[in-house]
Amino acid sequence: MLLLVLATLADCGDRDGSVEAALALAEAVYPGELELPDTRLQKDHYQVVLARKGDPVTRIAFDVDRDPAQCRPGTRCEERL
Repeated sequence: MLLLVLATLADCGDRDGSVEAALALAEAVYPGELELPDTRLQKDHYQVVLARKGDPVTRIAFDVDRDPAQCRPGTRCEERL
């Protein structure tokens, strides 16, 4: 299902990389705990919406730079997460 969601995000050039980087970071920080229900293009970044697996209510709106290289462990991106 995650691959299907990521495949539908291909309409915006660097969105895939940014979303994949955000998911990789989320997995590194919170292994096995989060999933991706939504993403939103903002003016100068992407908002990746994460959810705790099995939790139908809680959502985490996570702002991600358009440059996937900026969303790695030890960066400001990790601090925002």
